[in-house]
Amino acid sequence: MAENSWPKSDGDVFYGSESNYQAGNFTIAEAGETIAIGNVVYIKESDGKVYVSDSSTAVYANGVAISAGNSGDDVYYIRAGKYAESSAFTANEVYYLGSSGALTTSEGNIKMGTAYDTNNLYVDIEDNSANIIAIMGV
Repeated sequence: MAENSWPKSDGDVFYGSESNYQAGNFTIAEAGETIAIGNVVYIKESDGKVYVSDSSTAVYANGVAISAGNSGDDVYYIRAGKYAESSAFTANEVYYLGSSGALTTSEGNIKMGTAYDTNNLYVDIEDNSANIIAIMGV
C-alpha cells in the first residue's frame, strides 16, 4: 500500500511515517497453531511459539495478532499501541481477553486496552488477577 493511502485495510500495520510512535510495539514469533488477525495471543514458555490465548485457560496475553498464519508460520503481533480493525470496536469501551482469542467488553482478568473510536484499540495489557487477589486478601 502506498504511503498515506486511505482507508487502510484490516491487517495493514502502518505507514513509514507512522513508524516513530509504533517502534518497538510489534513482535514476530513462530505460530504453534493457526492464528487469525485480531486473535489475542501469548508465547508458550515450553516452545517459544505463539498460540491463541483464552480467558478460561490462559494466565496471560502478550498481544493482538496483526498477521495470520498456520503452525510454523511467522506471525506478527502488537504488544502496545494502536491496533486498527475496521468497525470492530465501541468507542471508549475497555476490552478484555475473551474466549478463543477474542476481544470482549465483558470484564475479565486480563485487560487488553481501550477503544478510542470504532476502528482503533489502544493496546495496553494489564493483568487484573493480581488486583483481585489483593482485594480479596489472598
